[in-house]
Amino acid sequence: DGYLRSTNRSVTSSGPLDLMSRLRNGNTDFAMLVADRIHMHFFNDGALTPSKNIERLQKRVDEARPGFIAESARWGDQFREYQDWLNYQENLVTNHFRGLTNTMIGRFRASGMYPDTIAPVFSQHGGSVLSTTPLTMSTNTDTIYYTLDGSDPRLPGGVPNPTAMLATFGGGNQVAPPQTFITTGHRWKYLDDGSNQGTGWRVSGFDDSSWEEGPSELGYGSDGEGSGTTVSFGPSSSSKYATTYFRTAINIPDPSQFLRFTLRLKYDDAAAVYLNGSEIIRTPNLPSGATFDQYATSTTSSEDAWSDYTIPTTAFRAGSNNIAVEVHQASGTSSDMRMDLVLRGETTAGGDGGGDNISDPLFLSEPSRLRARAYNNDTGEWSALNEALFTLDTEPAGAGNLVITEMHYHPADPATPEEMAISNDRDDYEFLELLNIGSRAIDLTGVRFSAGVNFSFPDNTVLSPGERVVLLRDRLAHEVRYGALPSAQWFEYSGRLSNDGERIILLGADSDPVHSFSYNDQPPWPVSADGEGLSLVLVNPTSDPDPGLAGSWAASRTWGGSPGTPEAVGTDYAAWAVDYDLAGGPGNDDDSDGISNFLEFLYGSRPDLASDAPGPRVNVENLEIDGVIKSYLVLTYQENINALGSLTVEISSDLVTWSSAPGLTELLTQADNGDGTVTVSLRLTNPVNAGGEPYFARLRGD
Repeated sequence: DGYLRSTNRSVTSSGPLDLMSRLRNGNTDFAMLVADRIHMHFFNDGALTPSKNIERLQKRVDEARPGFIAESARWGDQFREYQDWLNYQENLVTNHFRGLTNTMIGRFRASGMYPDTIAPVFSQHGGSVLSTTPLTMSTNTDTIYYTLDGSDPRLPGGVPNPTAMLATFGGGNQVAPPQTFITTGHRWKYLDDGSNQGTGWRVSGFDDSSWEEGPSELGYGSDGEGSGTTVSFGPSSSSKYATTYFRTAINIPDPSQFLRFTLRLKYDDAAAVYLNGSEIIRTPNLPSGATFDQYATSTTSSEDAWSDYTIPTTAFRAGSNNIAVEVHQASGTSSDMRMDLVLRGETTAGGDGGGDNISDPLFLSEPSRLRARAYNNDTGEWSALNEALFTLDTEPAGAGNLVITEMHYHPADPATPEEMAISNDRDDYEFLELLNIGSRAIDLTGVRFSAGVNFSFPDNTVLSPGERVVLLRDRLAHEVRYGALPSAQWFEYSGRLSNDGERIILLGADSDPVHSFSYNDQPPWPVSADGEGLSLVLVNPTSDPDPGLAGSWAASRTWGGSPGTPEAVGTDYAAWAVDYDLAGGPGNDDDSDGISNFLEFLYGSRPDLASDAPGPRVNVENLEIDGVIKSYLVLTYQENINALGSLTVEISSDLVTWSSAPGLTELLTQADNGDGTVTVSLRLTNPVNAGGEPYFARLRGD
């Protein structure tokens, strides 16, 4: 109980519950906070809504299933049979969780923890809207205060926020109010004589004129069952009728004016519901085709709870509709039975019990967080807070519209005094870049990385078509290396990218993967992006290439990459030759320095200056590799990183057969020269020995 009493002391206090009671008593702001949290978690796909409860249960069931199967096989009795275990879960899913929100809200209200005033229900609960989309709010009072700037419409002490706006109810509403067709007290025809009615009683044309009639709730028992009409269980209390039948007809002139119908059913112990002769609901403890004398396979755990079902408008027909219900007892000795039903046509997308008073529509001109409370002027009671984030004409992130275009996973070491004054950790200079390749703006709210780095996009982050967003590991480190922050949106992440490669997982707001792939620092992946100052750049990102393929990536042309801006396209030979006004072709040597014009283009040297002739150099060097010093053939050359071409090292032992297989060489260094060129040094993988097999190396330009 929170007091850690010894076992011989009686407990006369509720422990921490006393604290909750004291905080709520007389403290209207704390009581309002409690109500707000209840609303947050029990409505609008909150953590305690049926779908979320079922999702958590299913996850635990899947984890426990193998062990329970083994346990059942070991012990196997009526309490440990695998099917009994499944039946219990199914009962939770179908019966307990389905009506839990309504049950708990009723209990909270009875305890004074949740207001009677209905929190405004939005016609659309967040997401993408157009500037012409009408948004309405429904409640059971005539006053709604709302804000669009994220502030609370209610200030501490219970006074309205002066910046809050009042919703109007002047008739400009374009949405018809919801309509209740059946509720408690509705009169039903019923048959309680234990007879076999077959299936004909379900259809609209069935003659039920001889049946009894009475208001709901219908049933029998000692705990309020049959509060509207008491039905008969037969001549024997120890052998009660298995089945009781109920019928009614309602008129719905135009079902299509509603978005859907909500059917709420209260039953004990099992039930099936038919609409115009077609089955629309069957509780899991009533087998298909159950006969009139067949009992339910189990009891229901929440006899007085409502179970909510959504019925599509297409299930109804314009005009008269017949609803038939059969309720089955769990056994002949069961002490009670009940049936009640509510049917409501919904006109708002929220549908979580909104009132009949619907506001005039409001229209948004920019992304907004709508926060609203209803207020009862007669009682002075505020509703709980309802809120939702709206964006304008956006779509959710997906593999077809959002790509990771650049990863600087292994930056160069800090080299300048300014950089070292900020950070000596090269990982602080990491960044990631994402691009919207779609035709519509993307709502990045809730999009997050679950592997690679730690980051979740904040609310109301919108990425326009063609726009980039940059994720930085450290803002100050980025500024000292790259200057001013990119004009694109940027955020900081925690964690760090692996220098050796790892899996990157980007999840959408619905937790489904947008991208899940692994990168690497070994061939065929671009090795020059591994610590030599270049970043990893997605090739032709607008074509949405597979990011898990090494061929989809290239090393950046610019040292340090290009965060927030497109990768440099590069220059082809023809444009380069025009710039220098070359007289000769690619194979000619205009400055007579022994290097062809095309190789000058690939080297980044001047074709009109003979002294600028950075040809490749080959020499033998003693290098310590894996702790052992041996002699290796080293090739050094200059490369134009902006050239639309490539230089490839080829090795031969006989000057006839040449090979450029990746395993023949290993990169030693790649130094940026600051003029659009880099100096690359490679060594042969295998050491050379005096008197051993000769090796020859050459550069091939393409």
